Amino acid sequence: VSVQPSSARTVGEYTLLTQLGEGGMGVVHLARKGDGPRVALKVLRPHIVGDEEARRRLAREVGSLERIRSRWVAEIVDADPWAATPYVATRYVPGLSLHDHVHEEGPITGKDLTWFAACLAEGLASVHAVGVLHRDVKPSNVLMEGRTPILIDFGLARVADDPKLT
Repeated sequence: VSVQPSSARTVGEYTLLTQLGEGGMGVVHLARKGDGPRVALKVLRPHIVGDEEARRRLAREVGSLERIRSRWVAEIVDADPWAATPYVATRYVPGLSLHDHVHEEGPITGKDLTWFAACLAEGLASVHAVGVLHRDVKPSNVLMEGRTPILIDFGLARVADDPKLT
């Protein structure tokens, strides 16, 4: 994902610094509140803001993320799914996605692979321990912080006892 400069604007109390990526429902920006730490700020797309189901999905994502405590998951730091421009802020992980890492540096092997697998398994176990299913674990949703994987993007997550879970 190429990093595109974004025009200086704000969402809530956050100043948007740079666009990091985008998906069907939203755009993720590198952002900062005042002189605080940088965060990954997921903002709903303008044409979706009026969609109550999209806001409920974002609220569900917030509810899922707020319950998870793991050093292997980009934890939520702030959110307002009901703001004029709905957003979710998570810890910013300044590394490549696993997809890009493997493309640029080749496969992870040996002790690094053992470490990677153990970290990712522990991260997923912490997600499952609070009754949340990620539902979209893939190389683009794992960021590399050095040689350590950090799980991101809980947009499709569901609580395991959700009767609508397929």
